[in-house]
Amino acid sequence: AGEAQALQAASELHIAQGARDEAIKAAKEGVRVCQRAGDTKGEADSLRALSVVHTHLIESDIDDGLKPDKQALREAMELTIDSATAFQVLGDLPGQAGALTQLSTLNRLAKCGEEAVAAAQEAMTLLEKANAPEAEAAALLAMAEA
Repeated sequence: AGEAQALQAASELHIAQGARDEAIKAAKEGVRVCQRAGDTKGEADSLRALSVVHTHLIESDIDDGLKPDKQALREAMELTIDSATAFQVLGDLPGQAGALTQLSTLNRLAKCGEEAVAAAQEAMTLLEKANAPEAEAAALLAMAEA
C-alpha cells in the first residue's frame, strides 16, 4: 500500500507540473502494484485516484477552452465505475459514494445531466446509510452542479 500511495503522490506532482503522461503512468502503476499484492482496498483507492487524474486533465482541457476528449471521458468513467464496484464488494459505503460522486462530476463534464444527478443521488443514499455527514456535502455539491 505504501508504494501505491507514493505513486499516487507522484501522480499528483506530475499533474501540478503539467506532465500529463507521467501522471497517468504513475497512477496506473499504483493500480498494478495493488493488484500484484492482492490489496483489494488499495486497488479500489488506486482506481479512484487514476480516475481523479483523468478528471483533472479533462477539467484542465475545458479550462483551456478545449472540448473534452470523448475517449478520455469514457476511460475515466469506466475507471470510476470499476472503483465504485470494488468499494461495493468491500462493503465500503463511503468509498463507493466517493466514486459515485466522481462519476457524477464526469457525467456533468460529458453533458449527461440526468446521469450526473442519478450518480449524485445514489452517493447521497449510501452516505446516509453510512452516517457520513461530512462526505454528504461533496455529494450534495455534485448534485447541485449536475
